[in-house]
Amino acid sequence: MRTAEQIRESRPGWDLWRDGVVPGDAEHPGEQPAQVAARTDAVLDRIRPLLSDGDVAVAAHGHLSRVLAVRLRLERFVAQGAWSVRCALA
Repeated sequence: MRTAEQIRESRPGWDLWRDGVVPGDAEHPGEQPAQVAARTDAVLDRIRPLLSDGDVAVAAHGHLSRVLAVRLRLERFVAQGAWSVRCALA
């Protein structure tokens, strides 16, 4: 597994969110954005029915928790008819 700094040495300007995972060796091929989205959607499919009863706690590592939050939040914006989304970076 390589760090972001190590990846940028061979791929200047690389960004995880824009460029996806840099494939590793055969044992660590990495996951492409579409695969992460499919995995995230499977989790959301299990969570959605529970939301009608109240809040749901989900534990995940940093990147996946961000993807879960964004996908669920955007889904709610679309359902409410909001077409513009404002994002603030803290």
